[in-house]
Amino acid sequence: AGGSAGGRGALVHLDEVHDMLRPDSEILAGNDTAAQVRVVGFLDSPLWLDMQPLLPDTESLMDTMTSFFAYGNVTHLGECGDRYNSTELWRCVFPQYRLPYVRTEYLIVANTFDAFQLGRNAHISQHNTPSEEQKDYALEFANQTLEMLNKLKSPQHAIYSTACILHCLTAGHMYFSSHVGIGGPTMNDALAEFLNRKPSNQSLEWVDRCKGFSCGSGCMYHTTTSTTTRPTRPYGERC
Repeated sequence: AGGSAGGRGALVHLDEVHDMLRPDSEILAGNDTAAQVRVVGFLDSPLWLDMQPLLPDTESLMDTMTSFFAYGNVTHLGECGDRYNSTELWRCVFPQYRLPYVRTEYLIVANTFDAFQLGRNAHISQHNTPSEEQKDYALEFANQTLEMLNKLKSPQHAIYSTACILHCLTAGHMYFSSHVGIGGPTMNDALAEFLNRKPSNQSLEWVDRCKGFSCGSGCMYHTTTSTTTRPTRPYGERC
C-alpha cells in the first residue's frame, strides 16, 4: 500500500511481491501455505496522467519521470518492459502506462480533480477561484481520469474516485469523512468492502459521475481537526 509517490512505488512492485509470496510453482506443487496467502494493493492517488501543464515553464510529469528513470537504474518493469523500446521504458514507471500491466488485485483511489496534478500543472486549488481556462483544463483532466479508471476496472481491480480537489487522504481524518456522492462510502468504507468481499466476477467501483468543476457533494473541504496554525497543503492532509 502507499499514497501519492508511495502509491506509485507500490504499483510498480505489486506483481513482484505477489509472485514472491504466491509463486505458481509452489501452488501447483500443492503448498497450502502459499495458496492461502492473499496479496492485494491499496493505491491512494498514484495516477499521474500524460497531460502537458497549462502553466508555462512548468516541467511536465512525463519529463520528470524520464529524468528519474535515467537516474534511478530502475528494474522490475514486469510485462510492461516487453511493450516499449529502450527509449520509452520510462513509461513503465509512469502510472498511466504501467497500471494496465499490473495483474495483482488492487483498489485504486484517483480523484477526478487530483489536487497535486492540478495544483502543479495549473495552479488550481480548493482555495482560489479558477479562470475559465483553468476550469477547461481541470474538466479535461477529470474526463481523462474517468476514462483511465474505466479501462482499469475489472473483477481484480476496484476503483474509487470523488469529483473533488483532493489528493492522498489515507494518513488523515478525511479518509474517514470525505465520500462519494450524497452520504456515499468513504475511502475507509470502500477499502473495508474490498478487503472483505469473497471472490466474484463483479467489479467494484465507487465513483462520482456528476458534471461540472469540483462537483462532488462529499468533498468535506472545510472539515478539520487540526489545531496547527501552519498553512495547510492545498489538498488538506499530510501524506
